[in-house]
Amino acid sequence: MEVSPDQQTDAKECPLSIRRNQEIQNLMRICVVGHSLIHPRQYRFFDYWASHGAEILQIYPGAWGNLFREGGYRMTTANPYTRELDTNVAIFPAHAIQAVTEFKPDIIYIQQEYYSPITRQFFALGKKLDARLVVFIWENLPGRYGYFERKMIADTDFIICGNREAEELVHDYNENTEVMPQVGVDTDLFKPLDDEKEKYGGYNFRSYDLVFVGRAKEEKGRPLIQRGVLERSSYTLLDIVNLEYGKMPLAYNQAKVHVSPTLDTDHWKEQWLSFAHAEALSCGLRCIGSDTRAVVEYGSAIPHFYICKMGDQESLLDSVRTATADWKPNLDGRQYIIDTFGYEAMRLKLMEVFKGEENG
Repeated sequence: MEVSPDQQTDAKECPLSIRRNQEIQNLMRICVVGHSLIHPRQYRFFDYWASHGAEILQIYPGAWGNLFREGGYRMTTANPYTRELDTNVAIFPAHAIQAVTEFKPDIIYIQQEYYSPITRQFFALGKKLDARLVVFIWENLPGRYGYFERKMIADTDFIICGNREAEELVHDYNENTEVMPQVGVDTDLFKPLDDEKEKYGGYNFRSYDLVFVGRAKEEKGRPLIQRGVLERSSYTLLDIVNLEYGKMPLAYNQAKVHVSPTLDTDHWKEQWLSFAHAEALSCGLRCIGSDTRAVVEYGSAIPHFYICKMGDQESLLDSVRTATADWKPNLDGRQYIIDTFGYEAMRLKLMEVFKGEENG
């Protein structure tokens, strides 16, 4: 059927259902590779994308640390002298390579650092299959890239960097970059539950002033919270360690403010806003982070995101006082996450990168 000029519309004006049908007719075949795909935070995003117009093959381990996922591959090591799996030695078996070859991807999205043997595995495969190679990196410490890493960086079609420092480290070799996280935030799972209290008997919603998620390491800021806040005030803290992913929203909703005053060290620097911050914001919490560069880059624009001086007890306590005062659900912060890092927002951003439309 012919369409007259007055019936034609700009693509931005097309109903969402029509736009999605157009996407489905031009399905991209995307292979996503990475050890982190064993975690629900990662694979749920690509499951969402697959349901909205893409053929996606996920290549992931069946076991990594204390995580297990059905359908994954049994990893081996590139170093014959070690059996311990980590990202510096782990590789996928030959039948994973065969699965990707048979899939014939248009894009291979590698979610590993350049010095990982997994990156070398699938970089070579991507070149052989003539697939568009997109690599995601977090690395923001200098001195990690040797000759072979620099060569791969230069030969990559596009590099997604988790932070500006990571981007600066590769820009001398490749300027096809953009700064954003590797996946989106599940804002349907992570949401305020204040209006659904009756559904969750036994949970004391917003009964804790603060919540901390993760390892109680110095660089993560948990000892600073102990010294700077808990030992000097009556504020209450909920610690969350190794909680099942699906139960995290209920835990966040027990608190008012997520606090993560990370510290830069010689061996580690904060690499993003952090998914804990983003998921807490999506649950309607206010947040406190330190003035490490990556947090400032991402957090400065977010409503009710407070930034304290790194390692400063008094600054942290002042931020806690401000964040907890006149508290109410941070719906503006949640909306920012939906608009910027939600599943649909990140799907559209990544689609531009994968299609090669990021610069125009």
